[in-house]
Amino acid sequence: MNVDAPSPFQAGPEPAPQGASLPAPGSGNPLGGPRVPAPVPAMNDGADSILPLFAKARLSQGRWAVSPLASRLQVVRRARHLFAASGLRLAEASAACRQRPAAEALTAEVLPLAAACRFLERAAARLLRPRRPGILTRPAWLGGVHSEVRREPFGVVLVIGPGNYPLLLAGVQALQALVAGNAVLLKPAPGSAAPVRLFVDLLVCGLA
Repeated sequence: MNVDAPSPFQAGPEPAPQGASLPAPGSGNPLGGPRVPAPVPAMNDGADSILPLFAKARLSQGRWAVSPLASRLQVVRRARHLFAASGLRLAEASAACRQRPAAEALTAEVLPLAAACRFLERAAARLLRPRRPGILTRPAWLGGVHSEVRREPFGVVLVIGPGNYPLLLAGVQALQALVAGNAVLLKPAPGSAAPVRLFVDLLVCGLA
């Protein structure tokens, strides 16, 4: 995989007061902008703050979709190991924004997120492969018709993160969309940017 190519994954800015700025998501690699803090327009500044992210995601999605599924799953596997190694950091980031114990976030978000990665590694090839419906699933008048169901990417998928489980729910949806060949725009819930940005940075490292 060419890690210098545009990323299929973009973290959108968290809602913020007019004129506020947030650190740019991600890295000097394909999943975001520069590592140094840079202004990011607030989501409520209007469509002008979303269109550049969408255009970048749309550009990269074509390349990502034609990459072999095995390559996409390698990214997920590397990310899973990074999630496990950084589990406490992820738990503390999620717990802090919800004012909950880190141990709770570890068991309720970080471990299930790693388990979701493992599920995709094991099951994605079976779930995404073409499927020919059997004769018992077709009406009798279509008995002589042959058909095939193909799982095609939608293109660019928007994931709107919730506030109750900001890491797990947003992360699982983003990973599933990426494995299926989509590009992802991820908008964290208000006050939940920290765990989402850490999730993005670790996923970036999985591309290396």
